[in-house]
Formats: sequence, structure tokens, C-alpha cells
Amino acid sequence: AFNRKHAATVASVLANALKESKNNPNRQWLYWQLIHEILILEQGAPKWEKLLDLRIALGEALPLAMEKLGSDLPPQLEEYLKEWNDSNAFGG
Repeated sequence: AFNRKHAATVASVLANALKESKNNPNRQWLYWQLIHEILILEQGAPKWEKLLDLRIALGEALPLAMEKLGSDLPPQLEEYLKEWNDSNAFGG
């Protein structure tokens, strides 16, 4: 089970892992897949709202990581971004 008190820490660790994987596209893609699973986990289920804190924390941390990565973002990420937007993953 996920403890909501740790949302900021989890988001920070994942964002830092992304930044550190700038020169390793395979590892970076692995982190994006993990983040994607977190963001769409429990969509449409009662736990969806309970995971909102984590999704919001990721929504705040990811833009900074993406800015640091610049043009080194994987092309497959576009599909994830669309899905996150369609599902309102960040609660906004």
C-alpha cells in the first residue's frame, strides 16, 4: 500500500532519477514507464482519488525534470503525455 505522506519523496526520487539518466536512453525510458504506471494506476477505481497526492507531486516534479532533459526526451513519451492529459492524471 502507498502511504500518502511519502508522495513528495517518491516524486522527487523519480524526477532525480530521470535527470540522472539523461545520457542513458534505455534507463530513462524505464523510469518513464514506471511513472506512467503510477499515473494511470487505479484509474476509474475507488483508489484513484487516494493516489491524487502522488499524482500531483509528480505533476509538480516532472516539468523540471523534462526541462533539464531538454531534447533528450524519448519520442514514445508523446503517447504517454496524451494519455495523462486525457485521464486528467494530475488532477488539474
